[in-house]
Amino acid sequence: MSAIYLRLKRHKTTWFVEAKPTDTVQTLKNHLLPQLSSQSATTIQLQIPTTSKTASDLPQYAPLDDSAVLEQIGIVDDSVLYVVFKEGDGWEPVDVPEFEPLDDDAEDE
Repeated sequence: MSAIYLRLKRHKTTWFVEAKPTDTVQTLKNHLLPQLSSQSATTIQLQIPTTSKTASDLPQYAPLDDSAVLEQIGIVDDSVLYVVFKEGDGWEPVDVPEFEPLDDDAEDE
């Protein structure tokens, strides 16, 4: 079975992770934990964007169950997942700024 490559994003950080389609969400979290020394598997949640949007046209996100198998929940090569941390009794919102390209036009003047 061939590997899939995923991007896990949180704020301005992106982790590139190699996984197997038969891996679980928990396996992905375990790959990420060494990079997040102040967190544990129970304080990290992976989320994916849904097709619905809020009234202000912002995307909504759905949490992934730790026991879910990637291929069974539609995670494919080059998918983007979002990492959130536990905050009080709930989870922090997904907060990833939009990509802004460098403005090379300023150098031409």
